[in-house]
Amino acid sequence: MVSALFLIEHAYSHFLHEGLTWRHVLDWTMFSHKHKEEIDWQALNAMIDEFGFRKFYDSYNRLGKYLVGEIQDSSFTFQDRRMLDDVWAPIDLQDVLHSLKAKIGMVRATIRARWKYRYFSPITMPQALWIQVKGFPGQGDRLLSRVV
Repeated sequence: MVSALFLIEHAYSHFLHEGLTWRHVLDWTMFSHKHKEEIDWQALNAMIDEFGFRKFYDSYNRLGKYLVGEIQDSSFTFQDRRMLDDVWAPIDLQDVLHSLKAKIGMVRATIRARWKYRYFSPITMPQALWIQVKGFPGQGDRLLSRVV
């Protein structure tokens, strides 16, 4: 169950920040087919809803079914097609840098992904930018308390 949720969350994070690839879709599709009897689907679906992944997961899962020929693209929703366009989009594979340039790049990517936040995310794009500026929850608070 942890692996199932990890694959979904990991792909979701990539989708929002860097872009989704066929590898992400294929990883989930292969895993879910191989372990379909072991996965507690009711519990997994409850966690998907709890963490706000439902809209992403539904489109993501349909792309996987399309990839292995279980469904045709004629059954795609508008959002499925947008996600498919994202999968086909080129991804900048430059090394991750821990610098101001990297942070600016992350902000630009988040702003370009605003359509993804509107439909697929329980948080807004400005909220995502705030999280990126603030860093991990509490990190700035701990740093401030050391200074004061």
